[in-house]
Amino acid sequence: MGALLMAIAVTFQAGCAQSQTSTVQVTSYEDGEVLRYPVILLKGTVADKALTSITAVNESSSRDTRELNGLVHEGQFKVLADLVPGTNRIVLRTGKSETRITLEYKPQTNPYKVRVFYFVGKDGDTRYQTPLPDDNYDFRGKLGTALTLMQTYTAEEMHRLGYGRRTFNTELDEDGKVIVHLLKGPLPAEEYWKPDGVNGGALYGQISRTLSKVAPEPNTRNLVIVGLSRFDP
Repeated sequence: MGALLMAIAVTFQAGCAQSQTSTVQVTSYEDGEVLRYPVILLKGTVADKALTSITAVNESSSRDTRELNGLVHEGQFKVLADLVPGTNRIVLRTGKSETRITLEYKPQTNPYKVRVFYFVGKDGDTRYQTPLPDDNYDFRGKLGTALTLMQTYTAEEMHRLGYGRRTFNTELDEDGKVIVHLLKGPLPAEEYWKPDGVNGGALYGQISRTLSKVAPEPNTRNLVIVGLSRFDP
């Protein structure tokens, strides 16, 4: 009898754990699915429609992005996850419930890449106007994040249109971050600020010529962000 009760108790506990775990369901990916880009959008459902937040923890990662927060609205959730090359064991937690999913990230070997450049004056000053008094002017972090999210958005839109999660490739460093190049123009920043200074067509020409000299690469498309804008009251 004791053994029977113990077996029943174990079965009951396992059933409760299964029930609790199953209250969070991932609908955007299958367990074991292979991805070719690093930041993915996890979508799914939760049983408790009163919940408003969810956390994705990548147990396979040691990066500062291993834990990311997302939103829950009326039982539907969306949350980003930053993958590392190889196996990624991800835990999704919301309220008192959680679920797990394992995904594989295989970096692209596509030789055609999108590169990103930050264009400034010849003095190399990378500061920009900001409302934040303690801004650290991390243009590489900001632009790298923007390009990564564009990559994710492209994959999601291609998937929505029926083509699968296809997206462009980017330049990554050894830590898996997007490489953002600094591109210096031939003139001081003050020359670009003048109302009668370099116009749009001339600026495009300067950028094109500078790129062809310092960073020629036939298998790329170059995204250049001009860091010369200033608010003129």
